[in-house]
Amino acid sequence: ALAAALTPPPRSQPIRDVAESDAWPPPLRVVAESDAWLVVDKPAGCPCHARPDRPGVLDLVRAARPNDATDYKLAHRLDDGTSGCLVLAKGAAAARALGDAFAERRVKKSYVAVTAS
Repeated sequence: ALAAALTPPPRSQPIRDVAESDAWPPPLRVVAESDAWLVVDKPAGCPCHARPDRPGVLDLVRAARPNDATDYKLAHRLDDGTSGCLVLAKGAAAARALGDAFAERRVKKSYVAVTAS
C-alpha cells in the first residue's frame, strides 16, 4: 500500500508546482490547529516569505482569515519548491517555544521525495 501511495503520476500527467499553475494565490489547507500554533499544507512554488512577485504563506493566511488579529510567525521554513506541512506560531511566546523545540530537535520531521525517472 505504501509503494502505491508513493507511485508518481503517469508521464502524461506531470507533477506541477503552484508556480506553473494558473491558480494564484493557491488555497492553503489547514492541517491542524491549536491555541498556540497553526499547521498549513504549503504547496510547491509558494514562498514562505513574500517576494516582490508573490505573497508569502503568512500573507495567504492573513488573507484567508481577515478578521483574525493573531500575530502569526513562521516556526520554520520550507524551500519555495518544496511542498509540505508548515508550522506557524500564534504570537511571540509560541514562536520562541516552537523555535526552541526545532533547535533542540524535539520536533520529529519526516521527508518523502517523489521522483520520476
